[in-house]
Amino acid sequence: MSRAGAFFDMDRTVVRTNTGPSYLAYAFRHGRMRKRHVAVGLWWAFLYKLTVLDTERAMDKAIAAMAGTGDRDLQVFCRTWFEDEVKPEISGYARRAIELHRRRGDVLVLLTASSTYAARPVAEHLGMDHVLATRVEVMDGTLTGRAIDPPCIGEGKVFWAEQLAREHDIDLDRSAFYTDSVHDMPMLLRVGFPVIVNPDFRLARLARAKGWRIERWS
Repeated sequence: MSRAGAFFDMDRTVVRTNTGPSYLAYAFRHGRMRKRHVAVGLWWAFLYKLTVLDTERAMDKAIAAMAGTGDRDLQVFCRTWFEDEVKPEISGYARRAIELHRRRGDVLVLLTASSTYAARPVAEHLGMDHVLATRVEVMDGTLTGRAIDPPCIGEGKVFWAEQLAREHDIDLDRSAFYTDSVHDMPMLLRVGFPVIVNPDFRLARLARAKGWRIERWS
């Protein structure tokens, strides 16, 4: 018999904050990021908060800037960043929701536009079953600066969730998805139980119109 899934967005849902600016500041302090890249990243974060960012274009540029980075080096650095900056920001509400779904026997999935480097430590810390995140191409141990299509944004989240559902016999019509962002509307419409967490203003308006559950996590 198919199982239900519990899909969780990462930023401002499982993690109380947007991890993008956190990573930029941390990388800059450790000499891995130039000022101009930090400035561009913070501007993108501001536009994202206003829900006007072209997320796919921004993602392509961010990944292109990673070309030449060592895969193993980035894994190690992101795990250190997670321990120092991200783990303290994991929401207690998210932990309780994840445990509730675990007790129900649901498949636990972290579903995020962030890279696998940023997402995997979060999912492993929380004991989640799967990570669906934006994947980048690696050749000979080095990032090429290209994403593996489709990036895990918008319809891309549905693409990867449906692939996971086929492989692991997950019934998306019985599944829940927790998110804060209007950019996740395709996935919210794909599952049977959309849950809106700390929504941006556009998603809050749409959720009220559709009668979706809205929760405030901290």
